[in-house]
Amino acid sequence: MKHKSSNEPSFSNTHEAKGNKAVTLIENVTSFCMLGAGNVAWHLAPALQRAGYVPLGVWSRTKEHASQLAERLGTNVLTTDNMANLPKADLYICCVRDDVLPVVADRMKAL
Repeated sequence: MKHKSSNEPSFSNTHEAKGNKAVTLIENVTSFCMLGAGNVAWHLAPALQRAGYVPLGVWSRTKEHASQLAERLGTNVLTTDNMANLPKADLYICCVRDDVLPVVADRMKAL
């Protein structure tokens, strides 16, 4: 049986009521980078921030879109094509169009 180290994220069965919504907590995860700055990212990133997660930056193929979302979150615009140069986050959330997902997923191997 493989045991998790204390640094690996684990999903908790604990739920906290937030209005009419239940929130599942992820232990050992405090920061995230948003990969993509479209409609899904525009709504998801601020929700994560309100839930207490710290955005370390926004990466997008379009610098203008990344800048708008980064400004909204009060975080950095990430402009590198080399994903290895992204800040070390606990979670990388990929919110890109389906047609560019294979390209972005291939770049994410560097993480």
